Amino acid sequence: GKALTRDISWYDTTNPAALPTSMASSVLTVQDAIGPNFGQIIMSSSQFVCGIAFGLWSSWQLTLAIIACIPLVACSGVYCAKQIGTLTSESHAWFAEAGAIAEECVLAIRTVVAFGGEAREV
Repeated sequence: GKALTRDISWYDTTNPAALPTSMASSVLTVQDAIGPNFGQIIMSSSQFVCGIAFGLWSSWQLTLAIIACIPLVACSGVYCAKQIGTLTSESHAWFAEAGAIAEECVLAIRTVVAFGGEAREV
């Protein structure tokens, strides 16, 4: 729907043939995020909370020392997540471009077949 309402300049910078590949890749990314990862987030969060509670119960000094290290671990996790996001978006762009090239090749093959030029092209 949005591709039809875009300004004409959008088609100068974007390859419309790459749109189906890009959409399919984005849908798979969302599906992967909602599927098993959501359950894993809930499981990991409950393990974290229960682990801290058990740690405070068994040795509160050691638990407080470990809690002091959480910001360092969290910052490194955020950095890694940003890097993965950047690389994922780059790979989606490359995948969309490859899909556009493949679609263009298939259309060219269809044109050759439509005009009966297979013998000359092989």
